[in-house]
Amino acid sequence: AKATIVKNIRMVNTDTSPRTINLYYKRSGGTSRLIAPANMSMAAGFLAIEESELTMEPGDKIQGDASVASKVDYVISGVERDV
Repeated sequence: AKATIVKNIRMVNTDTSPRTINLYYKRSGGTSRLIAPANMSMAAGFLAIEESELTMEPGDKIQGDASVASKVDYVISGVERDV
């Protein structure tokens, strides 16, 4: 089996208006928990980088939502390791 270590999450507001975002971590079979400030405001064209490392086991998820989902791009970077 593999585990994943998330090193950072980059989010960009591609819109010309401010948008809000939320990021969550959900353990396999568990409840979603916020991993960044709730309703984080992003100005037009703004880049936000979440750099807190997060260790994920198989079946865990990172979830997110935005006030206009099609206007926020994201990239999740990390490494996998054997467990």
